[in-house]
Amino acid sequence: DAEVIGSHTVCSSDIDLGGHFNNVNYVRAMLGCFTCDELEEMNITELELNFISQTYEGETLTFKCRKTDVGLEVGALNEEGKVVFMSAIE
Repeated sequence: DAEVIGSHTVCSSDIDLGGHFNNVNYVRAMLGCFTCDELEEMNITELELNFISQTYEGETLTFKCRKTDVGLEVGALNEEGKVVFMSAIE
């Protein structure tokens, strides 16, 4: 029941010294799916992050979002449809 809110193709500047998508960049890519006005309206007070699986240069992530009783859940899926990142936003 989640809707697609955006996507991000991992590029070289997203990669950390370990050779995979830097954890901070999951958050940047996720927040980049929203406009500045949407982010301001959300008035985010809490952000819970769950890094599930590694992502590498050239892969495209699809971000999906659904409303919860207390805010939003946003997940990133790789090209195979596997969830690689989840976030709860309050």
